[in-house]
Amino acid sequence: MPEERLVQLQLTTKIFQDGGDERYDFDTQGHLIVRNGAVYLNYDEELPDQEIVQVRFKIRADRIRLNRRAENYRTSLVFALNQKVPATYPTPAGKIEIETQATRLDWQFDEAKAQGELALDYVLYANQTAVGQNQVRLQFQP
Repeated sequence: MPEERLVQLQLTTKIFQDGGDERYDFDTQGHLIVRNGAVYLNYDEELPDQEIVQVRFKIRADRIRLNRRAENYRTSLVFALNQKVPATYPTPAGKIEIETQATRLDWQFDEAKAQGELALDYVLYANQTAVGQNQVRLQFQP
């Protein structure tokens, strides 16, 4: 059975959209598991006045899956370099069809030290139109 290790996560997310730019910074504890060639990072995201969201990154050298789960919704986004990957995204009005396309996917991981870094840039599409550009920077260590 894979060993689960406690790690400290630093995550910065930047969102660039027509309606204005947003930045979120998180510094939290999470859990690291290495299984079948993939790295899993799990943590709870807590924002003021919002419900807690359970977050899981599944990271491979060429592909990342980001799962987010809260009481009222679940999302699963996949990122592959220079490939559009379809997904559905829940909104109050119902689910919408979207696509992600990673324009940068840099991943470094030292399993012996249980530390790593991820730089992910991606474009979010809705109805074949780019609706936002996002940057994710993630670092973790024991």
